[in-house]
Amino acid sequence: MDELSERTAKIGFEIPRSTLANIEIQRKAHVALHEVLVLAEALESSPAAIIAGDGDSEVEILPGRTVASAEAQEWIAGASGIRKAQLAIRQARDALTSALRVM
Repeated sequence: MDELSERTAKIGFEIPRSTLANIEIQRKAHVALHEVLVLAEALESSPAAIIAGDGDSEVEILPGRTVASAEAQEWIAGASGIRKAQLAIRQARDALTSALRVM
């Protein structure tokens, strides 16, 4: 913990050891975005990996919606099926609107 806290200080935003411990044991319910970014840099990782985990684990990305860690990371990066599905819905709606105008 001390080493990680020191790394965050070198980055320019020290996250105290006590805060890191609270994050680790999930006593701290919310982690601010700037803390996620600093932790990612300090751990030589990506913000997506910090948020969604790494490996084959599953993560709850929305209430009641659990996906594989890799899929969650793709979603965070904007490259997931969620975005593709939204685009497909938008395209289908536009096509339907155009077809109704012709009638």
